[in-house]
Amino acid sequence: MSGALRSGVMRWLAVLALAASFAILGAADLTASGRDEDAPATASEVVVPASFSTQGAQTWFCLGGLTGAAGNETILILTNGGARRLKGSVSVFPAVPLGGASRMWQLVETEIALEPHSQITLSLSEVIGGDAGNELLADFEEVFVSALVRLEGPDGVVAQSVTRRGYVDSSNCLTAASSSWHFAALSTRRDARAHLYLLNPYQDDAVVDLSFAADDRRRNPVAYTGVVVTSGTLKVLDLSSEVTRRHQISLSVDVRRGRVAAGRLLIFDGRLGLSGISVANGSPSTEFQCMFPLGVVSAESFSSSSFLLYNPNSSETEVEFTVEIDDNLRARPVAPFEITVPPRQRVQVPFRRGEEHPISVGYLDEDNNEVLDPEAYLFDAGERVVPSESYWVKMRSFNGVPISVERLVTSGSSSDLDSPPAGIENGVSITLGRTAGALRHVLVRLPQESGKTLRLALVNTSVETISRARVEALGPSGWRPVEVQGEIEIRPLQRVLLDLEDPPGGESERAFAYRVVASEPLIASMGEPGALWVRGSVPDTAELSEFGLLLY
Repeated sequence: MSGALRSGVMRWLAVLALAASFAILGAADLTASGRDEDAPATASEVVVPASFSTQGAQTWFCLGGLTGAAGNETILILTNGGARRLKGSVSVFPAVPLGGASRMWQLVETEIALEPHSQITLSLSEVIGGDAGNELLADFEEVFVSALVRLEGPDGVVAQSVTRRGYVDSSNCLTAASSSWHFAALSTRRDARAHLYLLNPYQDDAVVDLSFAADDRRRNPVAYTGVVVTSGTLKVLDLSSEVTRRHQISLSVDVRRGRVAAGRLLIFDGRLGLSGISVANGSPSTEFQCMFPLGVVSAESFSSSSFLLYNPNSSETEVEFTVEIDDNLRARPVAPFEITVPPRQRVQVPFRRGEEHPISVGYLDEDNNEVLDPEAYLFDAGERVVPSESYWVKMRSFNGVPISVERLVTSGSSSDLDSPPAGIENGVSITLGRTAGALRHVLVRLPQESGKTLRLALVNTSVETISRARVEALGPSGWRPVEVQGEIEIRPLQRVLLDLEDPPGGESERAFAYRVVASEPLIASMGEPGALWVRGSVPDTAELSEFGLLLY
């Protein structure tokens, strides 16, 4: 048997073995359904993109990664919050660019073990590079990569960090596979590359349809109708190759058959003043209510922020959008916004409109010039929200039509992504709205955040009951109380902010993660003061709860 034939046989044997080993996951995941496009999307009772288990095994999908000769890297951060050794396996799915799609390469599997109360990192480029069947991948400047992590016991949490040519972004990995995925914030303008990652580790092929919302119309490209995601493979689609250039678009992935996990990687190259990357998961369901616990409207002219409200349904939705200013900063309230989102469209709500920020101004002509559209779906909130105010946001659909909402934050820079100056920060960040409360949460602190002060935001989702919470830090010696003034009391529909400092003892004492335990359901998010990124908590699967029906 020739080397090429033997490599091909081994590759497919590995695919079949992986598919068989994960066939049992089907009972735990959301089932696929052939939903008619004209049928209204429904909000699930309690569905979140990621949650951890204190009861048993868990599977994580890490999407949106890159490796390759251009200095790209994807790191998995695996944290064991339990008191016993945790074993598992990691399956790495590499794929290489092929026109507007990708070609799956040979997958690689490796075993892992996490000691009690520990955190390890796993370089996906090293995992791929150590496999005898993947030598040729070293010749590609960019290699798309995703991973499936199977943990055989409870209390494990998985996150990832993606680096592209000096710019870094991170996200929690997914624990949900779904029959539909929604992405409210995407861009295909001339300085942007939008990649959609579809991972199918199951024993059956999946078939998906993609539909896009832009200011001028709804599009269902023929090239993205009936896309097959073969069993045991990763497929990456370069959306900019098929979708007309727009500053802002939204995307729905409807799965006709099978199941997939979906994420995105958005790249800006600096030509229009915005440089950086954003790696973010899709939303597995639309929701009637959501919250963003942490955010600042920066006073800096080069910093911008906006919310994207996406309605993939066949009926319009009426949304009440409320900005809450912390009482200790300013007494006056911000009057709620009432926003109508047309069917299969999206509305952008900017707080600050920097020149580099992707704004729904209409469309681009053949010469890439902006053509203003007086009917662009834009709702400017800048006059009501003062720059530099600390705030949080809550919103709901009050006519029974659910939506998907994301927050886009950018920081302009004249640098070129291919040669970023030393010290330049990532210029783009996308955050999903929090859609369910929980009594217990874990927030992972990444190794590159060691020594930094991080800000934790906690919002009490109850409409009538005080929540009492405590915060603990995970270190090599286990969980320990964070130095705050006793138990924290959070009033109904109120927020508290805590600054979390890493202990000065170095690597032997650094915090791997934080745990929040509350008497009433909370939502939690964490970020670095002054930075763009915000990373949501990973709630306990067994303690998820819907928001109260009377949110306001």
